[in-house]
Amino acid sequence: MDWTRLRKRNSDRLGIGLSNRITLFARAPFVYATSSRTANVAAATGDAGINPADPSLGTASGRGATESFFTDFDTGLLALEGNLAGGAYDADPTQRALAEQTLAGGIAFRDSLRAVMLDAGTVSPYLPIGTSGAGTTLSGRVTSLQQTLSGSLGVTSFATPLPLPTATDASYESIAALATDPAGAYQYTSYSREKRVGLGDVELGGAFTLVDNWDRKGLGGFRLAVEGLVRLPTGIKADPEVAFPAPGDDGQMDLQILGAADLGRGNVGLRVTGGYLLQLSAASVRRVAAPGTLLVPVTSRAEVSFDPGDELFLGFAPFFRLARPLAIFLGVQYRHRSADGASYTGAAVPGVDPAVLGEGTGHTALLFSAGINYSEIGGRAGSQAHAPIDAGWYWDTVITGSGGLVTKASTIRMLVRLYAKLW
Repeated sequence: MDWTRLRKRNSDRLGIGLSNRITLFARAPFVYATSSRTANVAAATGDAGINPADPSLGTASGRGATESFFTDFDTGLLALEGNLAGGAYDADPTQRALAEQTLAGGIAFRDSLRAVMLDAGTVSPYLPIGTSGAGTTLSGRVTSLQQTLSGSLGVTSFATPLPLPTATDASYESIAALATDPAGAYQYTSYSREKRVGLGDVELGGAFTLVDNWDRKGLGGFRLAVEGLVRLPTGIKADPEVAFPAPGDDGQMDLQILGAADLGRGNVGLRVTGGYLLQLSAASVRRVAAPGTLLVPVTSRAEVSFDPGDELFLGFAPFFRLARPLAIFLGVQYRHRSADGASYTGAAVPGVDPAVLGEGTGHTALLFSAGINYSEIGGRAGSQAHAPIDAGWYWDTVITGSGGLVTKASTIRMLVRLYAKLW
């Protein structure tokens, strides 16, 4: 199965400098997100195929063959029950015990098979193919029961073979039809693709420069700044009715604090960054299943209080200044994310612990980054600029992860920041 997720986030950040050290800012990102998924199911290897009697994926002839099998099964069990009631085996206690045992086991076996193969509400869209290990085992149990009935018990009315699928072929279209069937088990509005365009999570915050001795006496020096922000839940939320949603925002409020320190001498320097992201819980409707589950039944939909895991990150980026305002850098960043938590706020999904939503979400990751940055401050000694300007191109990618599910993702960002004097 092949899938792609793309998210473009254009951020317009407006900042107001209250002094040389204090800046307030707001960011209103515009997000364009898409997802698409395709699969070559016929080429896949496995031991399951379409249930011939499935109401969405099966065929009329397949359902007829399955119904005939269970009709014959019922007929055989009824004949055995009639023999027992009529005393056909009373002369031989061993034979009667075998008949009673066969009847009880046959009824249980029939009921479990029928629930999976035919009964509305419990029928499975896929079954093991007849040549698979599971299919051979099931067919063997049916054959053994038929041999017992037709042997010493004298019941010959049940001889129909178990109608299992013969191949793993299943078109992608048929799977999509199953997922989006309005009367089916899943009832998604979309299975393979989605596009969402709109406002992202708005950010409000401020930055404070604690120390600024940068380029005061030649190139280099030391500077230290901190930034705090609140991220509002204004963006695009994941839709529980879409089987493969486009990447969106989490739908809850975040609080974040960041710090950055530059240490340099001449053309060589080092930037150290760190921060902590506190993600607050919020109620939302979700299909409760482990992350990554491809199809979740509509009966698993419930309102939960979802608490995304907090994040801690620390980065080191040595840089080299090609000119006073122009630098290239390479860097690594360590990130740790706590596991997500969840609890029901309304009716629970029977037998499903909402904590399953957090499976595999706690992890650590190591990112590699590279880029180029231009930053000129007009009016500073040695500067040729009349007004401050920042610009840059940045690329980062995940190089390793552990502890849970880590997305192998790469990000490209471009930055242009202009400044104007208001007073």
